[in-house]
Amino acid sequence: MRIFKSFLTVAAFLVTGLFAANSLAELKDYDVMTETYPPYNFKQSGQLKGIAVEMLLAASQKGELGLSRDDIRLLPWARGYQNVQEQPGSMLFSTTRTESREDLFRWAGPITETSVALIARKGADLSFENQSDYASPTIAVVRDDVAESLVRDKGAQDNNLDVTSRPEPAMRKLAAGRVDAWAYEANVAFWLLNSEDYDTDNYEVVDVLSESELFYAFHKDTPDKVVDSLQDALDALSEKERDKILDQYL
Repeated sequence: MRIFKSFLTVAAFLVTGLFAANSLAELKDYDVMTETYPPYNFKQSGQLKGIAVEMLLAASQKGELGLSRDDIRLLPWARGYQNVQEQPGSMLFSTTRTESREDLFRWAGPITETSVALIARKGADLSFENQSDYASPTIAVVRDDVAESLVRDKGAQDNNLDVTSRPEPAMRKLAAGRVDAWAYEANVAFWLLNSEDYDTDNYEVVDVLSESELFYAFHKDTPDKVVDSLQDALDALSEKERDKILDQYL
């Protein structure tokens, strides 16, 4: 009887070890993508940094997931967003979790809270109280960014949207007065303005489009064990560990 119990114990250990190894191998081999979206993810001096990057690496270390900074690819948002929908074995961050996106991906997180807003130059005298207000001013958006879908839902049309592939051109158009407003994540927008030496006191949030949370988004066919391995590792991070990461960038 003791021999049989020992055999079961060893077998259970081997199965558990094999499961962990498979999870590790599959997650490590995923195409992990991000974009320039400071302070959440960005490249500085040739190295990827940011809240979401450090959170992912901390979780990887905590859960022994095997991911490293070098495993993360930096892409334009629209390309990464298309890849993660079409390419099994892929993950994209930082992705705002919304109702319209819910069934498109598998989710791990949250990373942190996010606020998507309309930013304008102070004194622009813009008002957003009804649907027609969103169809009048020229609004810069990044293609396939959550802000694009949010302003379209509010009433913006093709003819008053200025669509770019990256946030920097949208920001510069706002600064030059070529658009009336810029729809983007508020922290990111003001970070970018400051990084290019624009006086942020000259800009303000004129409308909050959405308050949500940022997540890591996996291709919709990702196995549970892969998503769960990251979710469990994120859940294992203490509040102190999370706050330490947030304090570096906010």
